[in-house]
Amino acid sequence: MMEKNRLKKELIPIAALLVFIVAVLILCAVSAGRKKREAQTADMAGIEETISQEEPGAELEADKAVLEETGISLEVQETFEVMEERPADSVSENGGATGSEETAESGDEERIPAADAKGTGVSGNDPQKGTGGVSSNGLSGEIVKKTNVEMLAEMMDYWARDNVEAVQDLGGLGHYRKMSASLDKPGYFYYYGERDAQSRPDGMGIAVYGGDQYYYGSWKAGMRDGEGMWLRMYYEGSSVPAGVNTLLNPMPAQTSVSGQEGVVQPAPVLICHSYRGNWSANLPNGEGHEQFEIDKEKIAEGNRYFQNIMGNFRDGLYDGKMYIMTLDWAGNVQEWNGKASEGTFETLKGRDQEGRVPICQNVLDADSHLWIRPLENRSLGIAELARQ
Repeated sequence: MMEKNRLKKELIPIAALLVFIVAVLILCAVSAGRKKREAQTADMAGIEETISQEEPGAELEADKAVLEETGISLEVQETFEVMEERPADSVSENGGATGSEETAESGDEERIPAADAKGTGVSGNDPQKGTGGVSSNGLSGEIVKKTNVEMLAEMMDYWARDNVEAVQDLGGLGHYRKMSASLDKPGYFYYYGERDAQSRPDGMGIAVYGGDQYYYGSWKAGMRDGEGMWLRMYYEGSSVPAGVNTLLNPMPAQTSVSGQEGVVQPAPVLICHSYRGNWSANLPNGEGHEQFEIDKEKIAEGNRYFQNIMGNFRDGLYDGKMYIMTLDWAGNVQEWNGKASEGTFETLKGRDQEGRVPICQNVLDADSHLWIRPLENRSLGIAELARQ
């Protein structure tokens, strides 16, 4: 018994020493943690101060500089919102939207009609059947927000079913036009679709650019690549880049030069300009089909316009054998064959009184040709894409 008591007395100091050591270790750990948190807080404060001292938009300005230097398109990843006035009858029996035109921003802006004024709404709101549509019977007054992602998703649904007429109708709605108008720099675009591991457009997707331009098709590493279709709609008062489908005509007398260099405001002859075919490096490359939709009623007497151009393209320029269809003021459609190299047509023998040279031969009449001015026979192709 006495032996046990003696052992207890000897163990008490040892236990006390162990408790003291543990307490010291705990205090050291707490102190080290506090110092670490204080250091992290100081670092964060320094980072926040650095960020606050940066000028707003510095990153965007850097992106702009890269775009201007390289010419590569730049995706704008900000969210764009507009106000849309929803039709009174939002869903019809066939699944399509019905009831009225749609508006943007304040809800009092009417839909901007296409140049040919064919219809007042979306054609074929059932993208497979091509039925239904947005009519002009009045508005419910309900205002809802629509983002660029929602609008592009809606348009992509039609385009994926090859309902291009519905795509054109959507593009004419006020909130779609405002979305496009918010992209005021060439090459800037909003995107909706598949992406790669680096979040770049990759796979199938749709994009909107300034000037009522859209692209739907294949992407690779952030660039248009593979099969795809681009289109640009023209409306009353739209700015048209100089040289777009004016090659066969003198400049109309009613044309006036706008404030932008190289941009004109012609009579609204063009309704839509499109290209469907192969792409690489963000431009048409390979076999493709360029098409102009023309308002025949507005063609000036004596004028002729390209309507279809099919063949090979290189970086958006005509390159190889080209098959061309033209439409003139009298409604005559003619077919032509020609050959181009990097945007320059091979010229045939002869020169007319105005100094023009023949570039294409009529399919049905070997003595009939298309004539152009020699200085204009260069860099011929899809002018809008060259500026994008």
